[in-house]
Amino acid sequence: MEKVTIFDVARRAGVGKSTVSRVMNNDENVKEETKIKVLEAIKEFNYIPSASARGMRAGNSRVLGVVASRLDSPSEIRAIRGMLEIIYSKGYDVVLVESLFDDEKTKEHIAMLINKKVEGIIIFAKSGMKYDYLKKIKIPVIMMAQEVEGFTSIVYDDYGAIEKVLENFHNEGVNKIAYLGVDLQDETTGYRRYKAYEDFVNKNKLKNISKFGDFSYKTAYNLTEELVKNEVEAIVCATDNLALGVRKYLTDKTITDIKVSGVGNNELMEFFYKDHISVNLSYKQAGTKAANLIFDMVNNISVDKLIVMESELIKG
Repeated sequence: MEKVTIFDVARRAGVGKSTVSRVMNNDENVKEETKIKVLEAIKEFNYIPSASARGMRAGNSRVLGVVASRLDSPSEIRAIRGMLEIIYSKGYDVVLVESLFDDEKTKEHIAMLINKKVEGIIIFAKSGMKYDYLKKIKIPVIMMAQEVEGFTSIVYDDYGAIEKVLENFHNEGVNKIAYLGVDLQDETTGYRRYKAYEDFVNKNKLKNISKFGDFSYKTAYNLTEELVKNEVEAIVCATDNLALGVRKYLTDKTITDIKVSGVGNNELMEFFYKDHISVNLSYKQAGTKAANLIFDMVNNISVDKLIVMESELIKG
């Protein structure tokens, strides 16, 4: 069977080739009756234009690059879903790669994306990583989750998230509160979230009971044993993943009088623990925001340099 072309679709719909292109690019000026005819023809032929072909006709690639740090990160996956909804709705394609927090791998990915002539790049930035080399390229770049000087950055309310949880416990009369975090070299999830805890206990003259590890459930499980020795009333976790490890330990040891909170509003935690306390950091909304902003930048529309997403306390 011969490959279906845009001319075949145009012929079946009784319109010109340019009208088919306008429909595929969501041109609002196409009459609804014409649009329906074209869409029916596209469906009949199962016509899917390649990204490269679209790019040749439009004079650009109609492709964006997304550099994730970890594709097993629930927060990044939510943000990426938000991006894809916007990107696909505008008829663009995506090249998605994973950096694994590796500087050299990130540079290799960026070089590949530039070679593919992507129109914009969204990067989940790593704390401490240098991105100065990106200032020399003419492609719009947005940084996610970290504020990077010289680039438009979308960040989360890391300090405020922990602050909201602590104030909630304090208002309930809970004062012996432990904190389970991650490496403080991580500027956001590590340092800023812990700083909120440190400032809170200092302000209220409470004991600082804190432990730090990696992002894994197993590490959280093991560190919980150390925290409960302090006869704590609550354990505030830097993420919902850590909270899941804490919950597993408490369940295994039949400890029921310690409150647990996390950050991320993970659906799994809500499903297993109806009393779980978390903070919604608007991950998906951040992805949606990033996609809309990158299109503004592609179209030479000025955007804010720093966008801080709102946080919301979620109580089961």
